[in-house]
Amino acid sequence: MSFFAFLYRSLRYDYAVHLLTALGAGLTSAVLIGVLLLGDSMRGSLKALTLQRLGRVDTVLSGSGFLSETVVRTGDQTGDQPLPEPFTACVPTILLPAAVLKEAVLTEGRRTEKEGEDAIDGRTAGIERQTKKVQLIANSHTENTFAINRTLADALQIRQPGERLLLRVELPESIPRESVLGRRDETLLHAPITIEKILPDEGFARFSLRPDQRVAPTVFVPLAWLQRRLGQPGKVNFFLLETDNPAVPVDAARREAFRDRLAPKPDDLGIDLVERNGVEYLTSARMLFNDAQAAFLETVFPEPALPETTGTAISDSASQRRATPYLIYLAESIACPEKKTSVPYSTLCAINPDQLTGIPPPLQTIAPPRIAITRDEYTLDECILNEWTATELQVVQGDTVEITYFAPESLRGEIQTRTASLTVGGIVSMRGFGADHRLIPELRGITDERSIADWNPPFPFDAKKIRKQDEQYWDDYRAAPKVFVSLETGRKLWGSRFGKTTGFVRSQPQPQSQHPSQSQPGDVFDDPSADRIAPTEPSTIFGMSQQAFLQKLGEPGSPFALDLQPVKQQGLAASSGTTPFNVLFLMMSFFIIGAALTLLALLFRLSVQRRAVRIGTLSALGIPPERIARLLLAEGFCLSLFGTVLGVPLGIAYAALLVHGLNTWWTEAIVVPFLSLHIGLTSLAVGMFGGLAAALVAVWFSLRGLSRISVRTLLAGGFEGRQTETIHAGRKNRRGDSRRVVPHVIPILCASGIVLSALLGARQTDEMNRAGFFFGAGTLGLFLGLLWIRKCVLRENNGMGATIGDIGSIGSIDRLAVSNARRRPMRSLLCIGLIAQTVFLILAVGAFRMNAGTISADKTGGTGGYEVVLETALPVFYDLNTPRGRRSMDFDPGEERTFREKIDHVVSFAVRDGDSASCQNLYQARTPRILGVSRDFVARGGFAFAAKEKNKAKNVETNPDSTNPWRVLPKSLKSE
Repeated sequence: MSFFAFLYRSLRYDYAVHLLTALGAGLTSAVLIGVLLLGDSMRGSLKALTLQRLGRVDTVLSGSGFLSETVVRTGDQTGDQPLPEPFTACVPTILLPAAVLKEAVLTEGRRTEKEGEDAIDGRTAGIERQTKKVQLIANSHTENTFAINRTLADALQIRQPGERLLLRVELPESIPRESVLGRRDETLLHAPITIEKILPDEGFARFSLRPDQRVAPTVFVPLAWLQRRLGQPGKVNFFLLETDNPAVPVDAARREAFRDRLAPKPDDLGIDLVERNGVEYLTSARMLFNDAQAAFLETVFPEPALPETTGTAISDSASQRRATPYLIYLAESIACPEKKTSVPYSTLCAINPDQLTGIPPPLQTIAPPRIAITRDEYTLDECILNEWTATELQVVQGDTVEITYFAPESLRGEIQTRTASLTVGGIVSMRGFGADHRLIPELRGITDERSIADWNPPFPFDAKKIRKQDEQYWDDYRAAPKVFVSLETGRKLWGSRFGKTTGFVRSQPQPQSQHPSQSQPGDVFDDPSADRIAPTEPSTIFGMSQQAFLQKLGEPGSPFALDLQPVKQQGLAASSGTTPFNVLFLMMSFFIIGAALTLLALLFRLSVQRRAVRIGTLSALGIPPERIARLLLAEGFCLSLFGTVLGVPLGIAYAALLVHGLNTWWTEAIVVPFLSLHIGLTSLAVGMFGGLAAALVAVWFSLRGLSRISVRTLLAGGFEGRQTETIHAGRKNRRGDSRRVVPHVIPILCASGIVLSALLGARQTDEMNRAGFFFGAGTLGLFLGLLWIRKCVLRENNGMGATIGDIGSIGSIDRLAVSNARRRPMRSLLCIGLIAQTVFLILAVGAFRMNAGTISADKTGGTGGYEVVLETALPVFYDLNTPRGRRSMDFDPGEERTFREKIDHVVSFAVRDGDSASCQNLYQARTPRILGVSRDFVARGGFAFAAKEKNKAKNVETNPDSTNPWRVLPKSLKSE
């Protein structure tokens, strides 16, 4: 009989026990396939949510502020190709964070029957306000109606359309509100709306740019209505680029090719351009260029080498494109303490006059020109006054003036004043640059007013300080700077995190035949009306064409460039998830896998034990033990393969059960039910081969030691007996020596490992490392306990009978149970080990469980000792810990009293919005939120740190960072 024929007959003869063995292998592969398919289902469901959330939207175009709707050219001259492939539409959209307020009148009284209807007979008890943070969307998809999605309707308990809501939106402001010139009081748009539709949470109703499996509460309003309310007619802050194939993201090359269709105007890039009588002004729409923008403009306008003499004509192209940076600021007063004179509310200009090439001469001084044109003689503690200011202050060159100004940044709405003392180094005439008001960018409430008395500035302003001569100066020179300092001095005094450059100025180069000394001061600064440069005009800007200038600013990598964000590609990349649910459930299913493998090993060993006489007969007939072992291994392989194939449908069913459980029983793990079953061929293949490999290992383990059983024992029906007598004496002696030594060495190593893990774990500060050492020590302790049980309780017996030994005065039934356990020590040890692992993990997880109520007051706990975390839909610019800050937030007397009684202290954070990185968001956070902490938070400290900055200082008094790691945040970013 051939090998395969014998194998077939053996499998068919003992089919009953073989089916049970195959079932064990099937359970193993089913669990592996199920948990792998769960990972596929998680990723597939997140991907499906991404495609549903974005729809046909592939890319989003945005800028630093609002953009004109014509910034994208939607068609060429022929109109045959509106947009480059694969884009099919460009939808102008306004997307803003907002808050909605629902007010419901509460009544108390009794119900009465009146004409068959329920009526309430009572009085008004109060007003219930339900506020919800939402996203506000306005574009052509909103169908010119006011609508909300079902998520928001459920949150506000709105059952049907017709409800009235109050919409609160932060008004767009070009100047940062945290700066002294930013408006903090005029921040909100309050707009009542009537809900006309409630949209189901599908399609565009669940649109959001943030990857999250939760549906964002959304309000949809008409685009034109919102533009009028925001004061941004014809402008939006996003463009949604759509494609025909929602499942395929657009590649980077095609996105960049779309830039050829962009035609931004200067205000789209956040800049303001004015050219007047040969003088060009470039200012920021946000009042200040940030450091990156200013540095980029410095590269756009390279600085040429200074000529050797001031009379050298400037003719090279680099010099013609040269622009001079400057900084404008506002002083509360300019005073001369010695003369007891002062001038209120004046503008200041920080500029290096030696860089003003092409202006003849840069600064025409009236006093002796001790301030020369060269920078070396322009010291940091000197200033230049214009003639009008010097006359009002009654100062001459060499006198000292004090400039009182507001701090560049307001701290929690509090505006502070500072004073700088400077020496008058020169006086400039009231012509030309000394009286040029076009250096000042437009500032709402100041530059657009007819008189100083009409000012409505965002900083403290006292109109009583304004004199008649101040109004006359405003009529003649508007907001022309009264004081000039060096750029370095101005940036040191008035620079902030928002920027240190207001703009750039450049004059047209003079003809080479004209010497600067032959020109009259003010020739290039005469006072005709300034014309704003239109984007379509073929004028030149700083020596280059307007088209080339705007193209340079719009290049990728420029801080002015419009941003093309591949939201679909980013969403699909983030759909890989943060929580590996397949690994999590694999660990949770470890006991099922272990039980299945143990069952497989025991059943297969049992089937071999039942055939012990047949195996002994084959050995007695002269068949080598190796061939018998190959036969049994072949049986195990066939059974494992059959069980693995059987485990495929079982694994799919197991995955479906897990998906159903997460959507129903364990919804807290995924926040909202959204999972659907996704079957991946790779997971099926990996699960099948993994289950097959594990089953073969279990089969091999069950056959281990078969060749050492003597033929006499097998023929007698035994399976755990003495070794065969064919072993050589020398080999037997060596194995006997090793078997006497190893049982003593392994317990010593395990005990040493337990002690070492305990000592090292106690020194760890990282909770993950401490948990690792804990479980390591527990594993070694478990292994040591199993060795003790095997040695002292399950002593191996010789031959078929069970040696009861000295087991004390226990009953006959108990003796029989112990004897039966000793008869099959390996099987008993496997069962004991599996149960012991289960008990150990359950107790360990229970020991690590923490009660949030017991650690809420602990400053170093997970909550930092704080009781409540409040996130506002709109920013708060005032300190709620002060009565003045609460008054600024319109606290009524009842709210003020409740605040003082219930709240001890409020710590505020600055938030740069981004993807949620909490455990409630299953998407990967591509751009996580950034929190800016306050100084009092740093001083207080708190929260547990996973890792701390390494510092060599050992003394806590000299190394406060060791006890409060938050102190590393105020450190300078400059390298030491």
